[in-house]
Amino acid sequence: MKTKDLQQRRERFEELRDRFGKASVSALVRDWYAEGASDGASAGDDENWGGDSEKAQKILELIRSGSISPVLQPKVALRQESAGEKEIRISGFELLCRLSHDGRDLFPGEFLPHLEASGREELDWAMLRTAMHLSKAAVLESTGARIGVNLNPSTLIAENFSEKLRSLIQEMEGNPNVLRLEILESERRTDRARMGAAMRECIGLGVDFALDDYCAGYSEPEDLWDFPVAEVKLDWAIASALTRSAERGRAKNGIAAIVEHATLQGASVTVEGIESSRQEQILERLGVKTAQGFLYFSPMPALEALALLPESRIVRALGRRRAALSPEDAVAPKCAAPGGSAP
Repeated sequence: MKTKDLQQRRERFEELRDRFGKASVSALVRDWYAEGASDGASAGDDENWGGDSEKAQKILELIRSGSISPVLQPKVALRQESAGEKEIRISGFELLCRLSHDGRDLFPGEFLPHLEASGREELDWAMLRTAMHLSKAAVLESTGARIGVNLNPSTLIAENFSEKLRSLIQEMEGNPNVLRLEILESERRTDRARMGAAMRECIGLGVDFALDDYCAGYSEPEDLWDFPVAEVKLDWAIASALTRSAERGRAKNGIAAIVEHATLQGASVTVEGIESSRQEQILERLGVKTAQGFLYFSPMPALEALALLPESRIVRALGRRRAALSPEDAVAPKCAAPGGSAP
C-alpha cells in the first residue's frame, strides 16, 4: 500500500477514535456486559467439589481426562434473498466448551471462575486440540467455513506459543486453514508488541484471528490498528441493548463506529446474541454482515453442526434441516485428552 494511502487510513482512524473514543465505544457496553452473570447453578454450589483448591483441581482433572463435550454454534451471513424468501448462509462456527461431570454438562460460567491462569491455559490447549481434530472435516475447507476457538491473551503470549501450535498441527495432521483464534477480552493486554508478533507468527501457519467480545472487557479502539485480525465479534450485550428504546440509539452509534473502524482495517464484524428479527434488521442497516445467536441456531453437537454445511443456504421458514455427511467428510466430535491424539 502506498505511503499516501496509509497516511489517509491513519488519519481516518484517528478521526474515528476522536469521534468514538473510549467513552462511547470501549465503555459503551461495559455496563451492559455486567448483566451477563449466570443465574444458573455453579460447580461451586456442589458440596462434592470441596474448597476452592479442590474445585480447581477437580476441574483440571476433567480437562486432562478429556471430559470436554465440544459443541459448535453456527454463524450466519446477513442476508441472502431468494424468490421472496429470506435465507441464511452458514459462514462459520464458534467452538464452545462444556465439561461433563456427574451426568450433566457444566457451562463455562460454572467452572472458569475456579481456574487460575495456568488452568485456563490448559483449557485453551485442550480446546485447540479439539479444534484440530474437527478441522479434518473436508466440508470445512470445501465451503470456506472456519471454526473459531477462544484463546486467552496470556496463552497467546506464552513462550513459544506459535511453535507449540505448529507441533500440534503436525502431530494431529490438522488443517490450520479452517481455524480462527478468537482472542478473549477477559485479560488486560500487558505486552501488545509481543501479542502482535505472536499473532503474525501464527498467521504464517495458516490460522487467522478474531477479537472476541470486542468493547466488553479490556479491548481498546487501538486493537484493530495494532493487531492483524480478520474479524471483530461484538458481545451479546450490544444486541440486547438494541431491544431497549432507552439504549438503542447509543448502541446503534457504537455499532456504526465499530463497523466503520473495522472496515478500514479490512476486518468483518459479527454480532453475537441475536434473538429477534428486529435486531437483525437494525444490524443489516448498520452494515453488519455476520451474526450469531438463537434466532438462527443454538449450540449443538459438532457433527450435527458440520452436517448443516453441505446445504450452505437454509430457508428460515423450513427451520433447521440436517444433511448427512459421508464417512469421508465426517469426524466424531470427541475431545482427546491433552496428552494424546483424538480417535
